[in-house]
Amino acid sequence: MDRLVVDETGIGGPIVEHLKELGLPVVGVKLTERVKEEVLGRLKLMLEKGEMILPNDPQLLNHLNCIQYERTWMGGFRFSHRAGTHDDLAYALALAVYYPSESFLI
Repeated sequence: MDRLVVDETGIGGPIVEHLKELGLPVVGVKLTERVKEEVLGRLKLMLEKGEMILPNDPQLLNHLNCIQYERTWMGGFRFSHRAGTHDDLAYALALAVYYPSESFLI
């Protein structure tokens, strides 16, 4: 294992700290709107270019399909998901492809 990239937003902070205490190579990422825009944009681009093929996993596909966005008055994007849905797997995948092991410096 090269390292773990973990969402440390909200309750993720203590999880990142615990993983560090265990001696695991962990990188915590706060999912601000700007970071979400970057990681989801990279994932979208990879899919459009055919650099990645999604597995036929209904749960992952549901998490990806529930993400909604709207343009902010400052020109960025605000992300959300429909009530009753989850987006955790979508962000896990987006973080994994945004921080590839060979190019990330801790």
